[in-house]
Amino acid sequence: MIQGTAPGLHAFFRMLGVYTNKRIQPDEKLNPDPNAPFTYMNTPLLDVRVRKALNRAIDRDALNKAFIGGKGETIHNLYFHQTRPGWNPDWPTKFKDAYGYDPAAAKQLLADAGYEPAKPLTITMQLRPYPAFTGILDIDEAVANYWQAIGVQVKLEQADAAEFTAKDRQAAYDDHVYGVATSVRQLLGVGIYN
Repeated sequence: MIQGTAPGLHAFFRMLGVYTNKRIQPDEKLNPDPNAPFTYMNTPLLDVRVRKALNRAIDRDALNKAFIGGKGETIHNLYFHQTRPGWNPDWPTKFKDAYGYDPAAAKQLLADAGYEPAKPLTITMQLRPYPAFTGILDIDEAVANYWQAIGVQVKLEQADAAEFTAKDRQAAYDDHVYGVATSVRQLLGVGIYN
């Protein structure tokens, strides 16, 4: 493995279900209220404590060592890198404080959000292969194990790419996550995907 001087492939998780109601036309099958800010008002992923808990449960250093030979870097702000314009040197510290690996804090965040062993958080991990990053499925399953360790019930689901894309375009997923690998940078990433 050779490490380049420019940042390359990003690997991260996309959380589905946090769709704004403006993304698609209001539909009684989704959210019939056109004034509702989100399509799925009851998705647990709308709760910032849940999103932080899922982040805090992941040991990124261990994943880096196991799957990338220790040559990866933590993404502190998606599409930004310290070698590029717009970098804020405070991001690594802020990221560690808010999202760094801490299973006890993750469990507490879930408890604060109302999830406990008697009422666990349930998430569906969508397994989607990426030819550009063949290890993404292994990382998906490792992350599912980290989440299970803090009490999250993770359902692993695989779908045909065409079926998944069609359902995603219709905002048909309410509590799904999936691993993504992309080499997109700031202009396209922030201007188009965000």
